[in-house]
Amino acid sequence: TYYLLARMDGARTLEEISHESLGLIRFDDANWTARTKDGIDPIPPDTRVRVISIAGATAIVEPIE
Repeated sequence: TYYLLARMDGARTLEEISHESLGLIRFDDANWTARTKDGIDPIPPDTRVRVISIAGATAIVEPIE
């Protein structure tokens, strides 16, 4: 899992994502369901994100500044 998360800095949002609303990210030619960690503002589409954890089949992300 660590290797997978280390490679996830290149993910990009396909739609708006928030803590309350799932959205999609694109990474390595695959779409993943994702949401933000608690306390992060919604992330707009086409934003680079980092996957910080995986909860079931959902990636938890934060924007890359």
